[in-house]
Amino acid sequence: KAFTGSLPGLTKLSADAAAALATFAGKKAVGNNPNKLNLFGLATLSPEAARGLAAFQGELELDGLTEIDAETAAALATSAGPKLSLKGLKTLSAETAEQLAKAKAWNGDLASLRSLSDEAAEALAGFEGQGLAIFVPLSDRAVRALAGFRGSSLYLRVSRPSDEAVRALAAFKGDSLSLAGLQEPTDELTRLLPEFACKKLSLHPWEWNLGRSDPVTPADARLVAAYAARLGKTCVLPGIIGFETPAAVEVAKTLAASSGSLS
Repeated sequence: KAFTGSLPGLTKLSADAAAALATFAGKKAVGNNPNKLNLFGLATLSPEAARGLAAFQGELELDGLTEIDAETAAALATSAGPKLSLKGLKTLSAETAEQLAKAKAWNGDLASLRSLSDEAAEALAGFEGQGLAIFVPLSDRAVRALAGFRGSSLYLRVSRPSDEAVRALAAFKGDSLSLAGLQEPTDELTRLLPEFACKKLSLHPWEWNLGRSDPVTPADARLVAAYAARLGKTCVLPGIIGFETPAAVEVAKTLAASSGSLS
């Protein structure tokens, strides 16, 4: 009864031990929070052990795993609990992504991923969970594929989206769309921004970094104006401290004409 479900020092797990751990039903945390198994120390997990852990009815945290094969992912996809965390994954093959996309309990957090192939992105687009968060730079093909995700929250790193990718992103109908890593605005992004189907759109930290290293261009200003109008709250621009370039008058007029709030 004293066992809390936390075993950060555990580095290996047999199938039998996994099955035994899955029966853990310790005291719940304050409120109605479910039980947890924190197995951060596991660096590898066999398909057999994964099948055992999948029977656990609480939150399963396996953030020490840096890579899993398709068979292990398929086993974890049957997880009986409300949450499965695998945010330590550094590599993800297309075959593994295809199986992981079936895991409704998975939280979709790929914070440690180092790269993602187009094929893996296309497989993840079919993920049946609520959110996807992918922090690595993506190809245009991958962005277009992931824009088809049907969950409620999508976080992507997008630097220079093509017009086709912008149109695909504009059609995303979830609650929240975050496009981090934007390096330069495009006319199509500025044009379509007011028409994005998502409820909440974020380009942060693009607007935060404007003016810090390069002068703000008229194209930047047009996107800021459209973004501020769409944001629904004050758009903060701490990097802009002056207007001294030849285009300064045009930039200032564009920002002043925005229907949104700028600070």
